[in-house]
Amino acid sequence: MANQPIKNTDKLLSDIQANILKGHGRRFAAHVLFNIKQDGAQPFLNWLAGFEVTSAKQQLEDGVMYKTLQPPPELTSFIQCLYLSFQGYKALGWEKWAPKGEPFRKGMKKRQSELTDPPVENWDAKFIFKDKDKDEGIDGMLLIAHDHQISLHERLQALYQEVSPFLDIHIHFGRMIRNESGDGIEHFGYVDGISQPLFLEQDIERFKAKQKSSNQWDPSSNADEILLAWEPKTEEQIGSYFVFRKLEQNVKGFKESEEKLAEILRYEGESAEIIGAYAVGRFENGAPVVLSGSEHSEDPLTNNFNYKDDTHGRKCPFHAHIRKVNPRDEQLKRPGGSDTNRRLIARRGIPYDEFGRRFIDEANDVVDPEHHPSYGVGLLFMAFMNDIEDQFEFIQQNWANHPDGPSRNIGVDPVIGQTGPGNNPVQQWPITWGNSVKVPADFHGFVTMKGGEYFFAPSLKFLKSINQTLTT
Repeated sequence: MANQPIKNTDKLLSDIQANILKGHGRRFAAHVLFNIKQDGAQPFLNWLAGFEVTSAKQQLEDGVMYKTLQPPPELTSFIQCLYLSFQGYKALGWEKWAPKGEPFRKGMKKRQSELTDPPVENWDAKFIFKDKDKDEGIDGMLLIAHDHQISLHERLQALYQEVSPFLDIHIHFGRMIRNESGDGIEHFGYVDGISQPLFLEQDIERFKAKQKSSNQWDPSSNADEILLAWEPKTEEQIGSYFVFRKLEQNVKGFKESEEKLAEILRYEGESAEIIGAYAVGRFENGAPVVLSGSEHSEDPLTNNFNYKDDTHGRKCPFHAHIRKVNPRDEQLKRPGGSDTNRRLIARRGIPYDEFGRRFIDEANDVVDPEHHPSYGVGLLFMAFMNDIEDQFEFIQQNWANHPDGPSRNIGVDPVIGQTGPGNNPVQQWPITWGNSVKVPADFHGFVTMKGGEYFFAPSLKFLKSINQTLTT
């Protein structure tokens, strides 16, 4: 498969779990963290033999059918996935088959210094399972997603009855939210998920067909080098490392700081919207700030751009979130790999809301843009990758958290940057779009990491081999 896009007809799709090559796209999702109770491993394995994990092939086939038939939400199918931590592999007696990555084997709690994460005692209690016979931690996650909220809750009620004898569970709910244009957004109000590495032939061809200008950025990516990881038991690259993090967003603080910084830089009215664009790298409607000083754009959702004409950060500041984590140049190259071996990750996050986000259109998930909660809302960050340390951890610590990454003396990422001792958070903000004169300001700390874990998404081939062993 090396250097070739994946086709719908590839047999590989039957072995890879859904949501890895392409986001599941369902409106509602339950992320069921679980810990196996004492003497619960065998009952869990017996139950798992009947749990239908959705394949990438089934996901794509369902997607084609839904576009053609456009069924009501309640008639769409469930997406069901299974992810295991290293502790989970050990609890099931599968340690010899567990992937070898060091961050994965240590777990996220023990990578606090590498990530500058908050102390574990400050994490959400849903990430802590207390078991006198094991370390406090998470054995795995079940992802169950659907377009109909009631159908999802009914499935979860049945699930609880099935697994409660042998699993302790905590559930994190995710829900798509939209702006008035119908685009998916996160709670700060910015269109999300525009820039993704593409692995499927039809997605790559669709991207190429949309371009109205010469190719400035190629999102086509080699799944073997960016996404899929080696699975010891099957001896194939058909699994993937999975990072899950709960990121709480202080929307009120973000918006108030936008206004204060706009006053300092003397932006007024509609022009003040550029402050958020300087922080994120795009305006709220998705328009890249490197291409225009206003959100009025012919194609605001474009992903076809780079920063070659903005080498001094006068249009899109070096600190802007999307420039920090994806500089769109040779700095994405990972050591020892081919030209396609980038640090990119496949993001599959979804917003969460624990205290009632206001909606102006509840039926279609359209949020009230004037409502600014300070806590209880955020993003369930999820990403798949080939190597946790070389991709996610490198991006988070060396670029997002570091004032010198990927360029020197630019401050921390205003969106996801986490500061530690010696990290100067101050960024340099253009006084006007395209101007070389910049003003220093500290704009960060509006996202708080509330907990997470490193998992592996085993292949269906692996799970089927286990099931066959149990039934023979």
